[in-house]
Amino acid sequence: MNKKFISEKVLLAAILFLFISLIPAFFGFNEYYTFTFSIILVYACASTAWNIIGGMAGQFDLAAASYVGLGMFTSGTLYTRFGIPFWIGMPLGGVVAMGFALLLGYPTFRFKLREFWYALSSIASVPILRTLFLVWEDVGGPIERWLGKPDPLLMRFDSFLPYFYILVGALAVILYVNYRIKNSKTGYYLFAVGADEEAAAA
Repeated sequence: MNKKFISEKVLLAAILFLFISLIPAFFGFNEYYTFTFSIILVYACASTAWNIIGGMAGQFDLAAASYVGLGMFTSGTLYTRFGIPFWIGMPLGGVVAMGFALLLGYPTFRFKLREFWYALSSIASVPILRTLFLVWEDVGGPIERWLGKPDPLLMRFDSFLPYFYILVGALAVILYVNYRIKNSKTGYYLFAVGADEEAAAA
């Protein structure tokens, strides 16, 4: 790939993330707007991660909310129940989400169930997990009752601003991973699956 083209893309990405980083300042570091844009970043991270299976591989995956929720509830439960900091709980939450994705995807892809069945199984996981977390007292319910005093080492802050910048960093990492996969042999295989599963399997 042309190095000049790559450098231009890197420059544009840097400008974009600089602009995103300045958003709280544009609104006078107002907590409401900072929280709102933090939620937007959460969805941006989820949709960018979805691009790997949905955009590249062409699979109609509707379980993105399940993966995000599992990761969040895992890290939250590890902290509230066992005192494990979020800095450790977050990657563990990612591992749990990946395990669930494997559990969900393996039977449908292994036994060659088409996109329709994968879409049904993925969307069914969302209300199932939602109900589970609502009735499972050890991990569900109002999480605010478990929150303690602010402690940056445990990723507890008295402002939404640190969370905003953590999410900016997370989005940058996810975009970079997307870019690397897209321009790798794995990405080539994923695009092949998205174009024609039968031909890719041959």
